[in-house]
Amino acid sequence: LTAIETSLLRWESGHFTNYTSEEKRPNRRNRFITFFQRRLMLADEHRIGDFHDDDDTHLSSPSESGKLPLLRDLPVDPSTLCRLASSCFRAAEDLHVVEGSWTLVRIAVRLLTSKHGYLLKETKIQDVIGLCNACAANKEIGKGRDYISRTLARRIVQLLNEALQETKAESASGLLMLSEATPGELCSLFWSLGEIGVRHSSTDENPLSAFKKLRLVTERPLLSRGELESLSPTSFALLLNALVSLGTTSTDPLFVQNVLSRLESKVSELAIGPEFCQVVESLSMIRRLVGHLSKETKKSHADKVSPDVQDTQLNSEESDDRREEKNSTKEEIHVLCSRLLSLAADAAAKKVSAFTAKEMRTLLSTYSVLPLQADTLADAMDHELAKRVRALERAGQMEDSASIENLVRKAADDAVEAANAFASLSEGAAPPTARDDENSVAREIEDLSELLDRAAAATSAAAARLERVVRGTRVTTDACLRRLEEGEAIELGRCQELVSDYRRIEFSK
Repeated sequence: LTAIETSLLRWESGHFTNYTSEEKRPNRRNRFITFFQRRLMLADEHRIGDFHDDDDTHLSSPSESGKLPLLRDLPVDPSTLCRLASSCFRAAEDLHVVEGSWTLVRIAVRLLTSKHGYLLKETKIQDVIGLCNACAANKEIGKGRDYISRTLARRIVQLLNEALQETKAESASGLLMLSEATPGELCSLFWSLGEIGVRHSSTDENPLSAFKKLRLVTERPLLSRGELESLSPTSFALLLNALVSLGTTSTDPLFVQNVLSRLESKVSELAIGPEFCQVVESLSMIRRLVGHLSKETKKSHADKVSPDVQDTQLNSEESDDRREEKNSTKEEIHVLCSRLLSLAADAAAKKVSAFTAKEMRTLLSTYSVLPLQADTLADAMDHELAKRVRALERAGQMEDSASIENLVRKAADDAVEAANAFASLSEGAAPPTARDDENSVAREIEDLSELLDRAAAATSAAAARLERVVRGTRVTTDACLRRLEEGEAIELGRCQELVSDYRRIEFSK
């Protein structure tokens, strides 16, 4: 990975573009045929310039045109670059220690968005989704992160707006075919775009210019009914989060209603953990947003009604019918969210022991703030919190004079000493009187000796592993355990406060 990053940085700085003669220039005209499935026009002399965008200022990059990198000098296939950037960030999420390579993401974005997204149109939709997910998932600090992410999102939204206006995917401009992506991949794309800052807009905005403001304009739902039926619980979790971040609740409430209706049968299939909490949080936000929009709509309609203007009222009957239909849809969404949250509370109460303290706090906070009655969940969590607090209190009362490393090393030494002592004792033991007794005792001694040897070997291996970790990371096991205990104690205390806060709520009958 380090070698690839170094090579890409050299390419970006233009170290491969200075050739003294045509003879020394490498012949790389056919390098990207396997990636694009056809020869690109001007691919050999395609020069990657600075970021140019309609609304943002330029980032610092090579300014001299002679130093700008050429596509033919790229040391890695563009498709491989996108997949590598995406894989690094997925590994960072799984390992929690490895950091995703922002260098790979930045150079890949610069490559695909240059020349008004010329190469982006030739890229497979799966590679675009992976790169977009990497931009949304990165934790890079600084304005460069937002600028690069918006640059990619703006070009993707431009192509999506053009593609979604077409009734047939084959007639969409460019080669960013939505039909080539699975419904789950599209959910991932919409989620990442929402995380970057894209918003769903109504159809009265010009789709050809809306991309400049990061507005996704569609004349049809983001997913069809058939595509919604095929979504997995994980994809539903991403889609719900995308609906909240994109603001689709206010622009396409009917689509949100269809999504919630199909989610009802999949609540029991949601995996306990972050995915479950993500769904609950999204449902609560949609429920609050729908209630807020309904109040605003009723208030604005009441302010506009005037008894002296009868002609205006007659002419607005059609718009009033549409408004009533939207209000009815929003009320149905509110009811669906409440029902789904109740189902989620019942499912969580049955598996409360599988949640971490942080996830329990997320659920308790959601149901307390709404507020929504979930007594079964509150009782189950109260009982589970009490058990965990008692376990931590007992752990705190134990003697901590020796470190974990010393305890494991002492156990290994004691196990080896016991095995040696037993071997010496068995050798000097008096022989039995009968032959059968002799065989029986010999077998028992041999079995016990093997057990002691295995115990000593396992304990020694554990001690050796701890020592290697401490020497390699310079972090002691005690420090890690202490941080975990202290952090968990704080989270459990916050959860108990949320349970007490929930008990004080007076729910209407």
